[in-house]
Amino acid sequence: METRIRASVLFIGSLLVLVTFTYPMWRPAPAENIVEDEFPELAEEVRADFSQLPLAVQQDYLSMRQRNAQMSAALVAARLRPPEPLPPEEQETPDVSSASIIARGEFGPLRLSQAEIDQGERELPPYSRLYGSAGEVTLYQFPDRRKLLWIEELAVVNGPNLKVLLSTNPNPFTVEELGVDFIDLGELVNPGGSQGYTVPAELNAAAYNSVVIMEDTYKIIFSVAPL
Repeated sequence: METRIRASVLFIGSLLVLVTFTYPMWRPAPAENIVEDEFPELAEEVRADFSQLPLAVQQDYLSMRQRNAQMSAALVAARLRPPEPLPPEEQETPDVSSASIIARGEFGPLRLSQAEIDQGERELPPYSRLYGSAGEVTLYQFPDRRKLLWIEELAVVNGPNLKVLLSTNPNPFTVEELGVDFIDLGELVNPGGSQGYTVPAELNAAAYNSVVIMEDTYKIIFSVAPL
């Protein structure tokens, strides 16, 4: 029953993020293109799709543009690029019957704990609401000490250069908060779908408290799954 409920929650979360991905495809085109003058760095072929994003999202990217126009244009272009879906056979859960589960977690948007909200000593980074995600992560260890990080039904806003990391910090918001001993597991296979990552066998997995999706070009943390 718990597995069925968790699967339902993950499905709903993934659906919400995928709706964001595909929003430009199903929303009626607006009467005017509002970005010709406001966002000249944006490639002409994606301007129409940008103008169909929710207004609050457009405003965040335009605000970001005032700080770094190149970064904002690159993030928009990646977000609006339709991802190629992974073939179903590549999303099948590998045989983990002999493995033990070291840790589990769920991806989500960056968020403050209730204690952090009450204390008011920490804030979300600018534009963090642009990087929504959903999906469940499980860290397995096999009898021969091999380790596998399996991500189930991932759905994350696309970026130019997304990577998967392990961090000792359970809830990092910035690259500085990752610490110096984070582990780079490589490029994100796909912003959508189930996928696996090899974890070094010698790694002390108990020392790592989160899985992080980070945009490596501009050093932006998109999502965190506390373990």
